Amino acid sequence: MEDVAPGLLKQIQEEYRRRIQESKVLAEYEQARKAEKADYAGAARAARELGEILAAVYQNQLSSEVLPDGKMYYNIALRVLDPTMKENYEHVADCAEAAQEILNKNAGLGLKAVRPAVNQDAIDGIVNRVSSEEQFDAVKWILDAPVKTFAQKIVDESVRANAEFHHKAGLKPKIIRKSSGHCCAWCSRMAGTYSYPDVPKDVYRRHDNCNCTVEYDPGGTKRQDVWSKQWKYGQNPVKIEQRKRLSEQAVRRKAEYLVRDYAKGQNNTRERLLVNRSVSMVPVKVQQAMKDTVVEVGKPGASQYDYNHDILYVAKGANQDAVIHEIGHLVENKLLDSEKVEKMKKEYLKSFPPGCIESEIYYDANGVAREICLLKSEKWVSEYQGRLYVTDWSEIYDEDWNIKSELLQEFASEPFREYIQNPDRLRNEFPDFYEMIKEAVE
Repeated sequence: MEDVAPGLLKQIQEEYRRRIQESKVLAEYEQARKAEKADYAGAARAARELGEILAAVYQNQLSSEVLPDGKMYYNIALRVLDPTMKENYEHVADCAEAAQEILNKNAGLGLKAVRPAVNQDAIDGIVNRVSSEEQFDAVKWILDAPVKTFAQKIVDESVRANAEFHHKAGLKPKIIRKSSGHCCAWCSRMAGTYSYPDVPKDVYRRHDNCNCTVEYDPGGTKRQDVWSKQWKYGQNPVKIEQRKRLSEQAVRRKAEYLVRDYAKGQNNTRERLLVNRSVSMVPVKVQQAMKDTVVEVGKPGASQYDYNHDILYVAKGANQDAVIHEIGHLVENKLLDSEKVEKMKKEYLKSFPPGCIESEIYYDANGVAREICLLKSEKWVSEYQGRLYVTDWSEIYDEDWNIKSELLQEFASEPFREYIQNPDRLRNEFPDFYEMIKEAVE
């Protein structure tokens, strides 16, 4: 049976990104961001637009006709929906983060915006539900309204996360919800002023055609209506220098490294922010190892790390998983004991019986589809770790019919990504990989 997932993923990503480039709503928000006039009202409009774009692309590209047996099998759903919904999250979270940065600046606060975590449970729920029916068309509606809601909730979670952060930083944030008049009974009940953390969860919710306003008062010199950006002066002014000191204590460390655009004239703001966030997640030792690394953002195709020239290429539209994975290659190059890694590879390869190698299609650094081999095993952190970048099976084995260890190019990078993003799973399920990475980076 043909593996349709890679082709579907590529088609969805291409149409999704093309529609983003063509969107007037998103272009207007980008202009507002550059002029430092972006607000939560614009972020909410951008979120709705991004959700509608992704839902429309799903409806256009996915149907029972293009799926094997007319069914959205779980493995297809996971490989197609998970990365595209995470890309959608990155785009919406970027918009919310920009609004919050400007809000903080205008309120006289030296605090960085907090980025809400991706709602993996929501993604998993959609993946599980859409793969639960024998015919995809019977459950296709799951990729419409729930996808739009997923995008909109990212902005709501940004408001919530930043209020919590400000509260922990010593501020006294308030959430103020006002009814618009002639509203429903539910909205009338939710109207009021709430001092964080005593804020009902439903305060952040909005139903269709709701015109209620929610003001976010961070406890600085001003407060902003998070939907209308109407500034109002509050009480209890905050000393800016004091807030700067709090920010220095609360914000995650950031490495010094050179970032440059892959090509002149590119707008790589999203990719630059992505690099900053990703680097802030890795241990200090890794950050120090990156001081001489050149990071080029906006490269067409896929992200990659150039071992010979110490260049980390971040692709246009890349997600956080990819960036951290490529930093893993840098870790292998600069911090890992190569002899220990090689010994570990050979020990792992001893346990692979004949017949565990399959073919797979992947997209190279230039975005070209390539057929490679995949070493299947439950011992890997992910399938990605078992990739063998050869097209001819004769290239896999040495003269003694042992799998060539040098072909396992993802052997260390994937465990590093998991070490950063899901350390408990790595420590509990793959202790050998956990200790290998920990020894190198801590």
